[in-house]
Amino acid sequence: MNTNVQRVTAIAATLTLTLVNGSAFAGMDGPGEKRIQRGAVDPARVERSAVSARSAYSRGHWQQRALSQWVEGFTRWIYSVPLGVSPVTDTTGVHCGASQEGPVWFLTVPIGVASPFSRTCVVPHGKAIFTPIAAYPNTYPCPNPAFQPAPGQSIDDFLAGDAALVAESYSLIEATLNGVPLQPRRVTTRSFRVSAAADLSAVDGCVTGSTQTVLVDGHFVAIDPLPRGDHVLQVRSNSAFFGVTEGSFLLQVR
Repeated sequence: MNTNVQRVTAIAATLTLTLVNGSAFAGMDGPGEKRIQRGAVDPARVERSAVSARSAYSRGHWQQRALSQWVEGFTRWIYSVPLGVSPVTDTTGVHCGASQEGPVWFLTVPIGVASPFSRTCVVPHGKAIFTPIAAYPNTYPCPNPAFQPAPGQSIDDFLAGDAALVAESYSLIEATLNGVPLQPRRVTTRSFRVSAAADLSAVDGCVTGSTQTVLVDGHFVAIDPLPRGDHVLQVRSNSAFFGVTEGSFLLQVR
């Protein structure tokens, strides 16, 4: 398992609700790095978790695709949007629709906003909704030359170790829609390729501006298309590394 876990830091857009600054995808690095102490989570449990999650990574389908494919789609989306119009830095929800296409509407939370956060998003009627509650995208390569697999270790094994470490750090993962509890699903991908907007290097130190490899492990909710009107999605998580993150989305289905 990779011992170089300093990449895990306080921001995120993409896939999670967990960082110390109240972000949602616990994988982007930000300008300052936060070193994770492995003693916070039992390493044997993490190892078992990584193997179990990866063996079942393609199980579970929704909207005619494997859940892992929606995680890949979400990740490609959040990394592709330039920082100036990205939902990653949007504190109000005005950029919720940036680069959205297809039958599923992706959600993420803003960076650098203290909990509880609040966003208002206009969602086209007929769109399903997919969002991480707590997830970690482990990208490769990084500028740090020490961030490399051990001799003979596969990229999937290398990236899955730290991703599982983060996924296992949560003692609380909750989501409700209009006050009704939702059931988050643990989803782990295999490694896949993603092209990130170059200016995202300001929030993720591993972004190179060219195509890179990423593996994602985390907890997600999938919501079938909602009726027209206003709906409230509330999320809350508690990580041994990042503490409590919580907030709400006012979803205006039009």
